[in-house]
Amino acid sequence: MFTHYLKIALRNLRNYKSQSSVNIFGLAFGVTCFVFGLFWIKYETSYNVFFSDARRMYVMAEKSPRREFPITAFNNKMMLEQIPEFEQITWYAPGFMTYFGYSQRSTYVTCVNAAPDFFNFFEWKFLEGDSSLFRKTKGSVVITKQLALKLFGNEPAVGKTIDKLRSDNKQPTGNQVVVSGVVKDWPQNCTFDFDMMASADTDFRAIFFVKVNRHADINALREKFEQTSVNTQLYQIHFKPSVS
Repeated sequence: MFTHYLKIALRNLRNYKSQSSVNIFGLAFGVTCFVFGLFWIKYETSYNVFFSDARRMYVMAEKSPRREFPITAFNNKMMLEQIPEFEQITWYAPGFMTYFGYSQRSTYVTCVNAAPDFFNFFEWKFLEGDSSLFRKTKGSVVITKQLALKLFGNEPAVGKTIDKLRSDNKQPTGNQVVVSGVVKDWPQNCTFDFDMMASADTDFRAIFFVKVNRHADINALREKFEQTSVNTQLYQIHFKPSVS
C-alpha cells in the first residue's frame, strides 16, 4: 500500500510541477520559521535563569503611573533588619568603557561597580581567586577570562596591577587597580555585561537586588511598600528595560 501511495505522489509531482514546488517551498519555509522562532523564544526567556535561586531574586523599583524605575538609594542594613522576608541585598551599577593596559598590552574595557558582596549574592564560577578577596579588598577588581587572556595571556592574573589609560594616547593616567579574581565569561543571555567589576561602597547609578526567603509571602511583602515595587523577578528584567 505504501508503494501505491508513493507512486501516486510521484506522479502528481511530475504532472503538477509548479503547484508542487510552491507547496513544498511554502511548507519548508514555514517549518524553518517555526523552528527559528522556537529557538528565539527559548533564548529570550532564558535570561538569568542559570543563577541559583533566580526566582527568589527581585529588582527594587520605584512605582510610577506608567512604568517602574530602579531604586538608586537603599539602606541595606536597615532593610534587612526591618524586613525579615529579605534574605540578602546587593547592588550593581551599569558600566562605562575605557582603556586599561598591562605591560605592552592594552584593550578597551567595559567597567562596572558593584557591592563587595555581589558574588555572594550572584554565585558565579571563579577561575582564579575567590569572592572573599573581592569582598575584603577595597578597590579591587574582578575580570573575565576573556579580558585576562587579552592582558596577561596564559599568566596568572590575581595580584597583578593594571593601569587605566588615556583614551587619546593610551598613556597611564596614574590610576591603577589590582586584580583579585578571574571569573568565567558571562553568557549573552545575562543582564550583567562587563569585562571588569570594581568593588565599591556606593554608586549613585546603583540598581538594587533583593533575595527573599524561601517561605516568604511575596504578595504580603508587596503590600508593605507604598512607593516601592518588588514585582520584577531577576529572570524578567530583560522584558523591562526601565528597571535594568
